[in-house]
Amino acid sequence: MSLPIEDCLAEIVSAVGRKRPVVLRAPPGAGKTTMVPPAIFRSGVIDPLDAKNRLVLLQPRRVAARAAASRIAKLMGCDVGDLVGYQVRDDRRLSKRTAILSMTVGVLLRKLQSDPLLEDTAIVVIDEFHERSIEMDLTLAMLRNLRQLREDLQLIVMSATLSPEPLLDFLSDSVPIESEGRTYPVEVNYLGSVDRFSHTKKLISVTKRALSETSGDVLVFLPGVAMIDRISSEMRRAGVGFGGIDVMGLHGRMTSRDQDQVLRPASKTRRVILATNVAETSVTIDGVTAVVDTGLVRRLVSDPRTGLSRLETISNSIASADQRAGRAGRTASGIAYRMWDQAQHRFRDPFDAPEIETADLAGAVLLLHVHGYRSPTDFEWFEKPPTASLESAESQLRMLGAIDDSGQLTDLGRRVAEMPLPPRLARWMIAAEQFGCVLHAAIAGVLLTEKDPFRGKAISLWHCVSSVIDGDDSLGVDMRTLKSVLASAKKISNGLARSNGAGMEPLPGRSSRPSRREGDSTSGARSSQPLPKVGESSADNARLEIDFRRSLLAAFPDRVARFRDHQSKQAIMVGRRGLSADKSRLGDALESGWFVVLDVDDAGRDALVRMAVPIETEWLDDGLKSKSVRYSFDMDRKVVTARRVSLYLDLEIEEVPVACHPGDEVAVILEKAVSSNWREVLPDSPAIDRLLWILDFEDGGHMTPQLLEDTGKEFIGRCTSFEQLRKQPWLDYLRGHIGYERVMQWDIAYPEKIPLPSGRETPIRYENGKAVIQAKIQELFTMASPPRLAGGKLPIQFHLCGPNGRTEQVTEDLESFWKLTYATVRKDLRGRYPKHHWPEDPIAATPRRGGLAKGRPIE
Repeated sequence: MSLPIEDCLAEIVSAVGRKRPVVLRAPPGAGKTTMVPPAIFRSGVIDPLDAKNRLVLLQPRRVAARAAASRIAKLMGCDVGDLVGYQVRDDRRLSKRTAILSMTVGVLLRKLQSDPLLEDTAIVVIDEFHERSIEMDLTLAMLRNLRQLREDLQLIVMSATLSPEPLLDFLSDSVPIESEGRTYPVEVNYLGSVDRFSHTKKLISVTKRALSETSGDVLVFLPGVAMIDRISSEMRRAGVGFGGIDVMGLHGRMTSRDQDQVLRPASKTRRVILATNVAETSVTIDGVTAVVDTGLVRRLVSDPRTGLSRLETISNSIASADQRAGRAGRTASGIAYRMWDQAQHRFRDPFDAPEIETADLAGAVLLLHVHGYRSPTDFEWFEKPPTASLESAESQLRMLGAIDDSGQLTDLGRRVAEMPLPPRLARWMIAAEQFGCVLHAAIAGVLLTEKDPFRGKAISLWHCVSSVIDGDDSLGVDMRTLKSVLASAKKISNGLARSNGAGMEPLPGRSSRPSRREGDSTSGARSSQPLPKVGESSADNARLEIDFRRSLLAAFPDRVARFRDHQSKQAIMVGRRGLSADKSRLGDALESGWFVVLDVDDAGRDALVRMAVPIETEWLDDGLKSKSVRYSFDMDRKVVTARRVSLYLDLEIEEVPVACHPGDEVAVILEKAVSSNWREVLPDSPAIDRLLWILDFEDGGHMTPQLLEDTGKEFIGRCTSFEQLRKQPWLDYLRGHIGYERVMQWDIAYPEKIPLPSGRETPIRYENGKAVIQAKIQELFTMASPPRLAGGKLPIQFHLCGPNGRTEQVTEDLESFWKLTYATVRKDLRGRYPKHHWPEDPIAATPRRGGLAKGRPIE
């Protein structure tokens, strides 16, 4: 039976022969994975005698890479490992004769580290590119760059659903080829949404219905391994597995032998296959005529709460649902059962979001540094990631010691890059190896990447690790999950041992001490020792727990937090994020003032700490510490104060008061404090008051604020307090800003004093828009028409006083006072002060300073 892709094979081979990249769009079932590599090999495009003769077929998952190799080998009539082979993490079957090698994208990226020119490879075929993992995006861009050095390297990109236009633009000389798919009709049934309490029951019921309404195998899509295990047990208890029907799982954690058994065509026994999305596009399972789709998928999402990527269960996209349904129509008509409403279907995302938009990019950026890129912005991405994500990745790598401040890869960074783990976890395992607690750290790492494995209980992470090692299920976790966590942790431990191989520096703690050059934050670590079993010795446990905490700090330097004070439950984390920590929920994590935050509930204003590990300040990496002087303004004393602060990143370790000296930073603080009212720092000076009054009178008050600010800024750099500002030579500087010629004119127009008829000079007060003189009435006798100031614009306001110096009358019209009011005032004052001179005609009288009658001494 021919496959649709066969109509395109000649065109594909022709493009490859012309050294042109190929962008192939072929829907599931077209046969692209199985048919394209053999067709290229048989065409003679690859020279079997050439050292660079291998065709590499890239798959997104290990199960897909192995399945593709098996199918191609069967088609070509050879054994796997001979002409056709595969290479995945922890498993490989190939030989010197292998011409078609199926491998995962991650393996190729690691191969590029040791063989940057891919010396043994002639053609790379990227399959299932529509899944858009970070590794796929990175691989495509790296291969395009490599083709600039190796023009003979051919590239084929295959996708089931992705629009080819962006790929054609990125690979400018590429040839677009499209194949028609072929599937049998699939009837789609929407079964309505189901709450989580009745989900399992409904799923079993739907599976039984699928078995009764179709004659082949039933493929059930579930979001994760834990649910596969649980549903499998429930189905067997419900009797689904009886009567000649096998219930089996299919996921990436299965052994190769178990995966092969599922992918192998069934004999006479019908099967219910519980699968993750590995069965969505990457592998073909013959005999499936019904698909039950929960509509859920597990995606790796960067979690800012923990600093790790964790698996989240989300709704799949429309494209994903369509591909799952298509699995029921590969060999015959089939039925798809969707466990959600048809009305809800149209609100799902059309396609799965590219991983590069949401995931932690630290691993990808580290790989770029391995290949010599000082900055990830220099790299030509297929789709450029968000700038904030790139900056966050760079910052994380610097804090982990993987790169230095100039972007240069460190020795520690090379070690981290060689490990098959995300950078943060790799750094954790390296530190854990130094402290002799690798397995414990690996268990903790697996737990933190699971979503809420202890069902919302806030407990000690060390308690969690102990529960896994001891097989203690009292925390509410079933033994199957505990065993799965332990198995995954052992794989990480084994991977660490393998990665410390030839050509690598020995781990600190084995044959050398920790190197500061590597950016290590764990100086003083003991040599690695055999792992004591939890519970074997209380002293060993206490020591091991301390080492475990220290290793964790190396991986989470940016998750350090401290309490604001000893009594408060409020804390602050690196980055100045406010936290709230409940001692009753976290236990010993609160006994120390410093801790590493591992999980938070970020819903409130202050994030609630759910899991934390206490640390000591002496464990903090010296390379992330700094000292600085911090300035602040004391509102009560009106002075800038200084404190020398010891910092870990942006968290205060210790601060002590120090003398404050003038400077740029002090000037900024002092200026901010005084900017709202510069008059507050003016000296108590009548001359300054007069000058500013004249300025306000002359221009309506518009210039004064700016003049004070400009003048004050000339002093601000030499002061630390308001008092020091008041002692500055304000009057001279103000006159200089106004201009001395103009000030001299004002001295004439606005005199400081004026002579009175009595012979005394009295000061003029300039206030409230007035020129004010205060004098006794007798001193003003004979003054009929007083002078006006400012060229006649400003009259003088007289405050006329009696013998006791108290004001009896206020007037700006002295002439009217003499004529109309004086007689009345005279009568009153004469009765009160009979010894003083009160003439009837003040204009003709002789002015006197003291005001006493003639013949008596002048006061």
